[in-house]
Amino acid sequence: MKNAVIRTLMVAAAAVVGMTTVHAQDLKANIPFKFRANTANLPAGEYTISSVGANSGHIYRIHNDGTRQGALVMVRNGLNAKAGEDPRLVFVCKSEECTLSQLWTTDAGYQLSTPHGKADVERASIRIVTIKAD
Repeated sequence: MKNAVIRTLMVAAAAVVGMTTVHAQDLKANIPFKFRANTANLPAGEYTISSVGANSGHIYRIHNDGTRQGALVMVRNGLNAKAGEDPRLVFVCKSEECTLSQLWTTDAGYQLSTPHGKADVERASIRIVTIKAD
């Protein structure tokens, strides 16, 4: 049931992507390793990260500039950005499998749902990729 709701929301968000031209400032990141975002497996490369929807802020599009692959991710507020901190992506990695876990913009930090349980995260490593405004 939970997966069906998430898929429905992602389809709705994809429809919004085609209709919406208003975005907050786009962010760029060079991610040097393959990773998972939501249900998508994405290759290493240059990515553009943008908010989807006029007032959304809770759905972000992560798009590989070279391969044109991407994913939509739903985020939750709850992480407070501190003045002077760089925008960044935080990945939880176990072996060679990394999953996008957090997205930090210039204003706020967002937590993403990840398939890792608490015990998995404790045994995992964390990788951070700094992102810049486009």
